[in-house]
Amino acid sequence: MIISKYTRLNSSSKVKFSISIGQFVAAQSRDASNIIQRENLARGYSQVGKLEEAIQEWAKVITYYRQAGNNKQVGRLKIEQAQVYSRLGQPRNAIKLLCNPDTENKCDSDSSIEIARSFKDEIGEIAAMGALGDAYRLAGDYKVSVSYLEQSLQKAQKPKNIGLPKSILSGVLN
Repeated sequence: MIISKYTRLNSSSKVKFSISIGQFVAAQSRDASNIIQRENLARGYSQVGKLEEAIQEWAKVITYYRQAGNNKQVGRLKIEQAQVYSRLGQPRNAIKLLCNPDTENKCDSDSSIEIARSFKDEIGEIAAMGALGDAYRLAGDYKVSVSYLEQSLQKAQKPKNIGLPKSILSGVLN
């Protein structure tokens, strides 16, 4: 439909249309570049201990990916934001991002764990369960913590995920 409308345009309108498309593509490219810079900034803030700033940057990045329809990435980035909340001493906020359990202890559909499961993203699920176990540990709920950490480790020990157990355990042991 767009092509048929384009062919009916006069040459001046075609030039304007082509310029508009070029500007749109350039803006999209800048947005993608900007969001990668924001991701790096969030990680940098976290590494230097500027945790509030990291949380704010993660929120912006998550909003961008949600608007872009990249929910798998939303789930993974929520894990990173949750880890910052845990470092900040706010494990309950981390738990909300990672699972946000209802009264029956089922995770919310917008949580990192459920997003990973919906995309069959085993690495995302393993990371989310590990971070959730760590958050519960920090919240003092050791029984639930151990349960999530064991589930995470079991999934990570599958042959296709053989390199993951150290990375999961390293966050808990530190």
